[in-house]
Amino acid sequence: MQISNLDLLQALKKKIQNERELTLEILNLLKEVEMRKLHLDLGYSSLHAFCVEELKYSDGAAQRRIQSMRLLNEVPQAKIAIMDGKLNLTTVSLVQNFLVSQKKEEKHYSKIQKSELLKSMEGKSKKETERELFKLSPEFIPKEKERALTEDKTEIKFVADSALLKKLQDLKSLMSHKNPQFSYAELIEELADMALKKLEKKTGCNSTPPAEQKGTENLKIHTGKSHSRYIPLPLRRLVWQRDQGQCEYVSPLNNKKCASRFQLQIDHIHPFSQGGLSLHPENLRLLCSQHNRRRITEKTD
Repeated sequence: MQISNLDLLQALKKKIQNERELTLEILNLLKEVEMRKLHLDLGYSSLHAFCVEELKYSDGAAQRRIQSMRLLNEVPQAKIAIMDGKLNLTTVSLVQNFLVSQKKEEKHYSKIQKSELLKSMEGKSKKETERELFKLSPEFIPKEKERALTEDKTEIKFVADSALLKKLQDLKSLMSHKNPQFSYAELIEELADMALKKLEKKTGCNSTPPAEQKGTENLKIHTGKSHSRYIPLPLRRLVWQRDQGQCEYVSPLNNKKCASRFQLQIDHIHPFSQGGLSLHPENLRLLCSQHNRRRITEKTD
């Protein structure tokens, strides 16, 4: 490349400035997507899933953009600091994570306080930002992290306080007759198996596909009601198994099926308020909470 060092440096700085401008444009577009709930209409259960699967961002890059977009929506003047290179998405997203954690602790920041907090983080590195946020609230700890190591191995990092650590150690002792050398991974797997077995028995929500789907012909007799919003446990179990524990929403825009397994709810395809039946499995389906709420909103618009 026939270019002087000075011209190379100037060209690089110009591209970086263009990159910052483009980043802010992307955040504005993401804001519009969230406002329109376009990610739900496209079959994604969350804006994060949309950014990862549709826009091909990594988990971390998606999280930084979403968190930054939401904070900059409240503190738009901070965009100038991003343009000047005084703030970056990592810093802004860390501050947003902090504010969310404080809100959960019933500690609310006004828009002015949020603006001042961002201002105080200008020019700081990630570690310096984390250190300053920890000073403000010692309860603030890094979020849990997942990192895929292989196809079947994932590293999970989280911070346990002294109370949780003691509970885990007590569980190790109580279960030592089964395995005197429980690792934390083995202990969590054992506890997960126990919890799943208990919850599946209680709720009938088992994602294992059934060999046959039968036993619904007498549900009306068992309930004694011909029209009720109540869905009997055997029927809930059948719907859950038939739909394999996944959201059944299919986007009319691209035919993408959501398939989320998070916060699933049983939905009446033909609304109960309009005569839809609760005892007919063909009128029931699983939807994630986001798509269920979206559907309710569409019906009331």
